[in-house]
Amino acid sequence: MNEPIISTIFPTTVYSTKLNREIDLDEKNFVIENGKNVSQNSSNFISLDKDVLENVRLNEIKVFVEENLKRYVDDVLKPKHNVSLEITESWLNYTNKNEKHHRHHHPNSVVSGVFYFNCLDKDSIILYNKLQHYSTFEIETKEYTLLNSMSWNFPVEVGTLILFPSYIEHEVNTNESNIPKTRISLAFNTMLKGKISSLSAKRIIL
Repeated sequence: MNEPIISTIFPTTVYSTKLNREIDLDEKNFVIENGKNVSQNSSNFISLDKDVLENVRLNEIKVFVEENLKRYVDDVLKPKHNVSLEITESWLNYTNKNEKHHRHHHPNSVVSGVFYFNCLDKDSIILYNKLQHYSTFEIETKEYTLLNSMSWNFPVEVGTLILFPSYIEHEVNTNESNIPKTRISLAFNTMLKGKISSLSAKRIIL
């Protein structure tokens, strides 16, 4: 009997990389200072500033993010025409002890990203299968794999950047650190810019 061929088609792309240096003191101070100007989110806190990447003190982080957005476009989307992903908004998330980041997705965005300034030990972000809401049966499995899982934990640490389609639901578990420690992440949304189709010159998103 021939061995079967198991193929995965139409995969969900999750792009991850890491800053090749430490977070510098001015960047650390910036995110700590912004923690004093926040609003209540569902179960943690979010900065009032929704354009934090426009601040000159995060200029190098912004360059790092934009370089990787370009790589995402070139390596994943592979557009025929000149297309880019432009950052439309960016903010800071603060998750203190016994708080969590609720399950959600990002509307009005193409690709979303998260960059970590501060993490807990063995920290991760949980991403959910886009087909989860349409699953008729939930079969208990003896081994979770990329072929059968409805969610997946991606490990993160300080300096990690993760990019994923904005429609993917995600969350972060409760901060159960033994010592007071705040998980701090930067999140952002994007929109396409450029000509996305040959069918009409009007198919340009600015």
